[in-house]
Order: sequence, then C-alpha cells, then structure tokens
Amino acid sequence: MAYHYLFNEGKSERAPIFILLHGTGGDEYSLLPLMQMIAPDAAVLSLRGNRVENGMNRFFNRFPDGRIDVEDMVEETEHLHQFLTSFGERHGFHERKVIAMGYSNGANMIVSTLYHVNPVFHGALLFRGTDYRPMDHFPKLKGVSIFISAGSNDPLVPKESTVKMIHKFKESQATVRDHWTVSGHQLIESEIHAAQKWFESLNNEKYFK
Repeated sequence: MAYHYLFNEGKSERAPIFILLHGTGGDEYSLLPLMQMIAPDAAVLSLRGNRVENGMNRFFNRFPDGRIDVEDMVEETEHLHQFLTSFGERHGFHERKVIAMGYSNGANMIVSTLYHVNPVFHGALLFRGTDYRPMDHFPKLKGVSIFISAGSNDPLVPKESTVKMIHKFKESQATVRDHWTVSGHQLIESEIHAAQKWFESLNNEKYFK
C-alpha cells in the first residue's frame, strides 16, 4: 500500500535515516520541526497515515467508542513493513541505520511494527506511545536502541501501560532509555532536549558507524 510521504536524503551518506510517523490529525510535515532539533543532518522519510477519522489522518482505525481496532492495526503494520522494505531496497536503507520516530498514534504504530519478525528499525523514539498488542511477544531486539518519553499525567496513556511496555522491550533485549515528565499528552521542550541527548549519545558510542 502506498503512502503520501516526504523524503530527504540528508547531508551525509553515513547519516541515519529517520522514519517519521505523526499523531492523530497530523501529516507528513508535522514532525519535521522535531527532526530539525534532534537530528538536522539525518535523512528523513516522513509518512502520512492512510486512515482518516473525522477528517484526521491516522495510521490505523478506532471503533466509534474509541477502542483500538487491533485487527486493523496488525493489517496496517504489515502494509507499513512492506512499504518500508520496498522503499528501503530502492534507497539503500540496508547500508544505513534506520530509526523510527513517532508521536501518539504514530508511536503506537512503531511499537506494533517492532513486533514484526523482520524488524526494519535499528532504533526508535517513542513520544506518548503505548502497546496495544499486550498478548504478542516482541522478537529479540538485541542491538535496537529505544528512547521512550512519557507524561506521568497523560490522560490517554496510563503510566502503568508505559512501564509494562518498557519491561517488554527490556525482555526482548532492546536497550531502553525512558524519560518522564509531569506533563500530559502534549510534548514539552525538556523531552525534546532529552531525545537530542539520546541521539548524541548514540553518535558518541559510534552506533551509526
């Protein structure tokens, strides 16, 4: 399945490629300002979700009562994986590190994609993400580095669900750094700086070499 997207090759062939997935109501432009703050030299593939709910773009459906349509999420996860695999083959992703960055609905989609038996991502930044597939098991994610930013007063993502998700990632052998704020569902400046520091630490560790 095709996506509306923006692709920027970046300033260096060695720079990682960031896959951006917006939150509900966003589009392929929504997370570009965050990229400028976190990793301005990286290549960027920014996608627009293929689902529309009350005029707002999303990456998977919800039922009218607000519950997540997990079956649709799993189906769209496979479509996303196929798209990224095909796009990556055409643009040399296998030669570079691929990091996903998502907010809310987009972060949830990244979490779902990490369940795939052939993960595309070497790393992920998850802003206000949650795990809607608690009965599934992540594959071994050894070597995958994940940054999770959560609000302790988030009315949409209970703290307990984030803690459980972190535990599942660690069980899969992913390297996890979590950052907590006292905010709600909206992002604040301090967590963007924390994400930038996380990315810098990976550079210092020669993660992208």
